[in-house]
Amino acid sequence: MGSRRRVNHPGRDDAPQAERTHFANMITRTAYTPERYMNIGARFSSDKINLQGQETAAMWNENLAVFTDFGQGATELDKFQKLLERHAAAIAARPRKLTERTVLVAERDETVHAGWIWNKKAIGALAPLAREDSAVAVAVNNARAVDDVDLLPSNEMLCELLAAHRDRLAPEVPVQARLDEHAALRPRLMAVFGAAEVAKGRPVLDTEEIDELDGRLYVIMRDFNELGRAAVRAGLIVDRPPYFRFNHLGAGFRKPAAPAPEPPPEA
Repeated sequence: MGSRRRVNHPGRDDAPQAERTHFANMITRTAYTPERYMNIGARFSSDKINLQGQETAAMWNENLAVFTDFGQGATELDKFQKLLERHAAAIAARPRKLTERTVLVAERDETVHAGWIWNKKAIGALAPLAREDSAVAVAVNNARAVDDVDLLPSNEMLCELLAAHRDRLAPEVPVQARLDEHAALRPRLMAVFGAAEVAKGRPVLDTEEIDELDGRLYVIMRDFNELGRAAVRAGLIVDRPPYFRFNHLGAGFRKPAAPAPEPPPEA
């Protein structure tokens, strides 16, 4: 009698290291303030958020049994659909000129994209030292950004770490260049996420309500996509278009979902 192949399940202690690491690093669930939702939502076109929301609701309903098993059943779907309806009503009630934020959103996307690139370069420069020094490792982990709105404080902390440990880094690491880049990027990030954005980045009429709704929908859809990809890896859902990713929103520095692995060649 042939031996049975042991199947590893994501999240189990005997699962492959890559699987365990992925599930340990799933997006942190944290309490969001209205201001945090507004800062997230201000980056995206409200029309595209709504379009993505309709796609998400359809996929959620189609795979409701699976998502119920993940704790995201009919109750959460109903709350999401009601929020989506409220969002659509807010778009319809707002003057058309206020929905056209393409240029402003593009400028913000460019700044946030540059902020993420700088963030990853700084972490990469500190990584060798962090592997040898536990205190540096803790400091780098504490400095990591989760969302776009974390970029400014994250980059500030990483900049301080680069400056404090520059003599311990390899000579070819361009520490001064990173510090100079941060000095130039900092006011741009402040304009997107700081007080300057309120003073200079808003249209004449108040858009805070729609920004908050954009942000709330985005965060729910982000977490939905994360669970959807987990279900695909677990073999509970077939990976097919439109997949579990943002198809209608700019990805920025975020990488698209990895393609499904190809089957091994037949012997």
